[in-house]
Amino acid sequence: PIYKNKYFNSNLIYIPSYIPKRFIELPAIICEENYENHLIKICQEIIFHYSRGRKILVICQDINEGLKLKELLEKEKFDLEYEDVNYKKDILLYLSNDDKDIQDKLNKTKERIIISTNLGGRGTDINTTSEIEEKGGLHVIITKLSENSRTQKQAFGRTSRQGKKGSGQYIFKEEKGIKTYNQLIKNRNEKEKNLIKDIDNNLDYSYNNESEGDSDDSDNGNPYNKNLKKFIPFTGKGIKLGGGN
Repeated sequence: PIYKNKYFNSNLIYIPSYIPKRFIELPAIICEENYENHLIKICQEIIFHYSRGRKILVICQDINEGLKLKELLEKEKFDLEYEDVNYKKDILLYLSNDDKDIQDKLNKTKERIIISTNLGGRGTDINTTSEIEEKGGLHVIITKLSENSRTQKQAFGRTSRQGKKGSGQYIFKEEKGIKTYNQLIKNRNEKEKNLIKDIDNNLDYSYNNESEGDSDDSDNGNPYNKNLKKFIPFTGKGIKLGGGN
């Protein structure tokens, strides 16, 4: 990690999971830049895994996409060889955190298709029955490339929990000039790496200026200085965590 032994004077160690992961990431599907084709392909993959007795979590880009996806699943007929029309009444929407009982519903729901946004990609436990586990467990579909590797791990981390089976897959629209999954991941990781470097440089700049006694109300030529101070309280001697004594 970039801040190891630099700001916090601490060492980090890796602690592996006590139960090995049984997660399989399926090859990404990149659709042409067409909204309808993208949604139809997602529906086809949902039906495919549903027909095999699995439970499916779809993490959509936004609420509108989730609503449109549900509408397509309920109203359209896809004429697939393996299509099981029972899926049309087997859908649960999780698009808002206003429902305080959502976790209880997710644990008890009999619906095998859960359509969500990033809300369903973090801190959400989705239970599976022994019958579903025999069929392969929970399958996660993400409809847009995650902004960073952390959110990707969070989303795919909804499945294969505590030694259970599970799989995940990206299904998203291609970006202009980029048509391969590996190139998209490379570009995203490069942006993330550069962002971390910028934060690191600005922390150095802010720390040095604060140590020299510059005013807290001044940007000191650093465009990110004020924003950084909202999250990290500075003292004349260095970084002070949590605002305590």
